[in-house]
Formats: sequence, structure tokens, C-alpha cells
Amino acid sequence: MSFRLYIVVQGNHELKLHLDGKSGRPTLKDGKPHNIAETYNVKTGLKAIFIDGEMLVSYQYPAGSKALGGGTGGANK
Repeated sequence: MSFRLYIVVQGNHELKLHLDGKSGRPTLKDGKPHNIAETYNVKTGLKAIFIDGEMLVSYQYPAGSKALGGGTGGANK
């Protein structure tokens, strides 16, 4: 799973979460529904991927970094 976002001045960065079951990461192949959220907080600069409410991977931009929305700067799953 990947979350690509274009941040003004910082550029384009892809946050990746491998769902292969290694390192305790989920595989999502247990037959149960899961909640998946990709978030970016301009105020703190934190970009993250959550599964079932648990933050599994994150990237820290400088606080206040603004994202461009839509087009190729959006999130990809």
C-alpha cells in the first residue's frame, strides 16, 4: 500500500506500507473487514497510514507544510 502526496517546497514523497506479514505487519488476509486511513496533518506535518486505528508507518514533514490536492498529487492505493 502506498500514500503519495505532493507537499509544497518539500516535493513528492511516497509513504509505503508492505502488507506481506513480515516484521509483525498485517497481511489483511484474515477474512475480516479492516479500517484503513491515510492522513496528513498540515499543522503538525505528520503523514501516516493507520490500520484498525494503529499507526503503522509515518513520515514527518516540517510543521505547516501544505499539500497540493487532486491530480497526480493525490493518494494512491
